[in-house]
Amino acid sequence: TIISFPSLIYADGYSFLATAAIVITIPLGSILFFKRQWMLSRKFNFITPGEMYYKYYQSNTLRIVVLIIGLFFAVPFLGIIIGSTGNVVEFISGGEITRDSAMWALTAVVLFYIVSGGFKPMVSVSVVQSWLFFVFFLALGVGVFNYLGGLSFFEDLSMANSFISLDTCLSESKLAGFTGVETGGKFPKTPEKLGPILKNHKLYLASGWYSGTVLDNDLENEKDKVLQQLTLFRDLGAAVLAYGETSGTIQNIRNAPLNTKRKIHSEDFREYGRKLTLFAEFCADFGVPISFHHHMGTAIETEDELDELMNHTGEAVKILFDTGHMTFAGGNSLRVINKYAKRINHFHAKDIRSKVVNDLDRSKKSFLDFVLEGAFTVPGDGNINFKEVVETLSNNNYEGWFIVEAEQDPAKANPFEYAKIGNKELVECLSMYGYEIEDYRDE
Repeated sequence: TIISFPSLIYADGYSFLATAAIVITIPLGSILFFKRQWMLSRKFNFITPGEMYYKYYQSNTLRIVVLIIGLFFAVPFLGIIIGSTGNVVEFISGGEITRDSAMWALTAVVLFYIVSGGFKPMVSVSVVQSWLFFVFFLALGVGVFNYLGGLSFFEDLSMANSFISLDTCLSESKLAGFTGVETGGKFPKTPEKLGPILKNHKLYLASGWYSGTVLDNDLENEKDKVLQQLTLFRDLGAAVLAYGETSGTIQNIRNAPLNTKRKIHSEDFREYGRKLTLFAEFCADFGVPISFHHHMGTAIETEDELDELMNHTGEAVKILFDTGHMTFAGGNSLRVINKYAKRINHFHAKDIRSKVVNDLDRSKKSFLDFVLEGAFTVPGDGNINFKEVVETLSNNNYEGWFIVEAEQDPAKANPFEYAKIGNKELVECLSMYGYEIEDYRDE
């Protein structure tokens, strides 16, 4: 619980904060009332809560109700706690202490102090736990905010994304002229839920980000991790899985300067390439090929790193080429397209504002700082010549999705207005070089 509540606030924003109030109310309530319960049990020699209620209300019925609550709620809840604790002990000990052994040991301890003293030790332990709970949460809260860069992290992002509904995202995408979308955090995770929503908006599922960890993870664990998303994408006809290598990533860490991002040593590329190829082959056999997304703040960011990756992977590892990220990283987009045209199976049309990118200090500013300052924008609003890019893709016979993307703060750059700008620019470029855009077909 100590870890999960701050994590959920970080992941879901202030919308989770109301639920997280329990973090304060539980220890505070315990501190205020458990001491009184202990004093009552000491004065009247209560062994169980039922005795305390019977003494005050003189009701056997109430005593039985308290017993029933204990049997049907408190006992199962205690079982869950003991089981979870067993899992934690097994994990921390590296398997030296099994889950079952830890559960039996903890159960023995609980039975001993309840049977030996009843209500008194239970209340005493609860008071101590509550104080520890309160102190740990306070310390962890300070740590989390410092790690994220303080309250400015939430203020800078404006938490605007939390207040834009999925329905708004999809309806405005359609109005802007798009025929498909990529998944985001608001999207349902099952085809049964997401399919009808997309169909109602007459939009295809093109792809979506997958936070891959093949670099550090066991291959079989990675396959298990990706299965739910692969199933969703396969069932809804997504073209590719947008794989980003997030092992050691700093792309979402506000206080991590951009030049501190992880680097893969040359001698380690061979093993990484082998594992990634096997993973890509697994995904392709499942029905959804991967498209590797070179991305700022990750282990594969620059043109040289992409070269190393391509040299050490098989044909199953395709490329999601992103003009914005490649230009940001100092690469030459046209050269990369010409080098790897046969392996590019997905395309992100993202523009950059060169002045923002060049003026910020990469030894002090994080990737999120760059994003919030407006480093990225949509085609037609930045400094990349998309006519040249589309012409090069056309000359290399690229066919597939063209995704307009811009990582921007929606509080500063209205998503709908910028979507229209990007769509207009890209459609003009595609038409200029003979591309035909397929309309949505209601099947």
